[in-house]
Amino acid sequence: MTAARREIAVLLTSMGYDVTEQPFACGPGRLEALPLVGTGLTFMALLLGPLLFADLHRFAALAVYVIGCFLIAALAVRAGLGQPPRERMDANLIAARPSATPRIWIVAHLDTKAQRQSMLGRLVSIWFSIAVVIIAGVAVIARLQGPLSASLALGCGALLLVAGALLGRGRLEGQTAGACDNGSGIVALLAAAEQSKGDSIGFIVTSAEEFGMLGAEAIARERATMFPGCAVVNFDTIDDAGTIYVVRHDNRSAPLARLTVDLLKGLAPSVHERRLPVGILTDSLPLSRVAAGTITIGRLDRHTLRRMHTPLDAPGTCGYETARRVGQAVAGRFDPVRPGD
Repeated sequence: MTAARREIAVLLTSMGYDVTEQPFACGPGRLEALPLVGTGLTFMALLLGPLLFADLHRFAALAVYVIGCFLIAALAVRAGLGQPPRERMDANLIAARPSATPRIWIVAHLDTKAQRQSMLGRLVSIWFSIAVVIIAGVAVIARLQGPLSASLALGCGALLLVAGALLGRGRLEGQTAGACDNGSGIVALLAAAEQSKGDSIGFIVTSAEEFGMLGAEAIARERATMFPGCAVVNFDTIDDAGTIYVVRHDNRSAPLARLTVDLLKGLAPSVHERRLPVGILTDSLPLSRVAAGTITIGRLDRHTLRRMHTPLDAPGTCGYETARRVGQAVAGRFDPVRPGD
């Protein structure tokens, strides 16, 4: 990662940008949030299943369900939102023309991670688990009227066990080159940097995005004065297949999102604006708290999602033409090349 960051700094410097590093401490602790939830659902299944059909106090299952959900949520929030372990040092890159004050910041993260499940698998496990928790809640309410049949109770417990096992597959394991996530985003950023000739665009290469957007959080926390009145365009996973998505987090970003959708029409058969889906986190999220407008641009389909975070996300499996054209289009719109430049 250090070598790759150094190469990117050299490239940006050769294009005439002043490049600085912003070091920060980080660790992968936040990645344990989903496996912790999975462990909690497994214990809930072992306790709740028998209580749904046992001839015990009718509120016993409800108490286990409510207390279990509270404890699982507390553990997940503490792991996902608390301060992660500071096990190593990492760094963001910040690049701008000399003496410039950019009004647009283009962002892409450099790091990647490998897990036992792909991004598609993570999304399926999260959505499935939410549905199962709701089903279990319905079963607990039905238990207030009397014991359920053994088949229904055991079926509910089995669903919770499956949900726990799926979430548990979110642990770090193996290696991936990260060709699409997020080599493609870096390609788009460098294409934009090469296209840009003025001083209205700056560039940020973040790290530790895969550990919970820690690089973006560090820059939003420590360099917040860079962003008032500015827009942020984040590039994250831009394949040559699928729909181009322009993702926004709030209503303030709606004008920027609509402008970008119009800008990117023609680069893919389908270009859509949408909110960030449940289960996906991007660097634009922490930056949306300090910038005037923030979006993420990505292009992917289910095949891309099946490769992400696995060894299949390797060179040769991801195309970069769309990434290059998206970077050039964004730079051309927000920092047009003037005659004679």
